[in-house]
Amino acid sequence: GDRVRGWNRARGDREGTGVRTPPAAPAAAAAAMLLIAGCATAPVRPSAQWLGVLPGSATLYLALDVQRSADVLRSALEQAGPDVQEIEPMLERTDRLYASVEMAPGSPSRFSAVALGSYPAGLIRSRLCGSRSWKTVKSPAGKYYVSSKAGLQVGVPGGYAVLASTGSMETLLARFAAPIAPAMPPEAAEGMDTADLSLYLPELPGDLPGSSGGATLPIREVWLEARRTVDRYDVRGTCNTASERDARSLVLLLKLGLVAWMRSQDLADVSGRLKNVTVAAEGLQVKIAGLS
Repeated sequence: GDRVRGWNRARGDREGTGVRTPPAAPAAAAAAMLLIAGCATAPVRPSAQWLGVLPGSATLYLALDVQRSADVLRSALEQAGPDVQEIEPMLERTDRLYASVEMAPGSPSRFSAVALGSYPAGLIRSRLCGSRSWKTVKSPAGKYYVSSKAGLQVGVPGGYAVLASTGSMETLLARFAAPIAPAMPPEAAEGMDTADLSLYLPELPGDLPGSSGGATLPIREVWLEARRTVDRYDVRGTCNTASERDARSLVLLLKLGLVAWMRSQDLADVSGRLKNVTVAAEGLQVKIAGLS
């Protein structure tokens, strides 16, 4: 009799005569399972190798420690507008960000990014599939999603990575499993693993004018490293040139350029700011330090 009464009481709860089993419980449980099952840990790879997921023809590569720069990123998103602010919740789940910009004459620039962290992959995919503003695309490289509003492409290959691009998603998906690091100087690759923010340019985009006569800057490649202190970044950079003569000429151009740029920004005490900045030639390289 106790068993029958218990069974009837449980059945009554399920049929709506009781309040012990909330109707939303199955949906909540499914969402929780998607959240838990989708998260994973990213493989340990050097930063240069993660850059290998990005297109090999990029003009600029970036590596960023998101958690060390979270406050700066939030400030930038606030100024970027409501559409971009939608990605702010992902910052708390993101550890590192690798991005690239492709520039080609006569074509719009393409942006691509690899975000590494801990993401609810299943939940992200289900929301994108269920949204009318996102279209699902199946390609030989894998499935991804395209925004009907801005054309942004998003791929979620696993619980530790989210890919984004404005036109190169199939390349990212194809290179994701076995990325090939772009060719770069060893010191530039090593700096990316220790810096909070790194920029690498295999070559300057287009012809940048020199100080006079329409000459171009004698630069082959450039990389910058920034390390976060309490309220600022300490920045240093390196430029490779073709000859020692080019290196010495570039030192003069960079010194003049720094002064002109600081004055154009209406910065106070330009001479005081430049006291800690050094620009020096070392063989074929020009090194800059002391920027803040």
